[in-house]
Amino acid sequence: MNEFRQHHRRKWSPVLVILAAFILQLLFASGAPLPAAPQESTQEPPAQPPKTPREIAELRADIMMARKLYSDAIEAYEELLKKEPKNAELLNKVGVGYSNLTKLDKAKKYYERAIKADAKYASALNNLGTVHFYQKRFKRAIKVYDRAIAVKPDS
Repeated sequence: MNEFRQHHRRKWSPVLVILAAFILQLLFASGAPLPAAPQESTQEPPAQPPKTPREIAELRADIMMARKLYSDAIEAYEELLKKEPKNAELLNKVGVGYSNLTKLDKAKKYYERAIKADAKYASALNNLGTVHFYQKRFKRAIKVYDRAIAVKPDS
């Protein structure tokens, strides 16, 4: 039996040994955690689907935006804005719709309204800076981008 083992022992090629060492070094040197054994999930259950008619209407408008039906999405957001005229998120979404239609002046107005509704809404500030950038108003763009970074430095 020993003869059999010695005769059929696998030989490691130097290339394979170097490759294995390199992979191990990457795993341990990068500080990446090694894969753990599967465990039961301790995460919270998935978020509940929207329940109110208002949430469903916003979700429909969001889907229209994702499908690039910008005019339809803008109409849907405008309907929601009739009941919530100072909702900064909705105002920003309308601005995004107009930006995607390259109607930058209209987009700018909605971003400004969103900022007026919530001066610390970084997305609207960032989007307004982008409008200024595309309109080649670079100094204004930089000022607005700086405000967005000051409001939310981690984004």
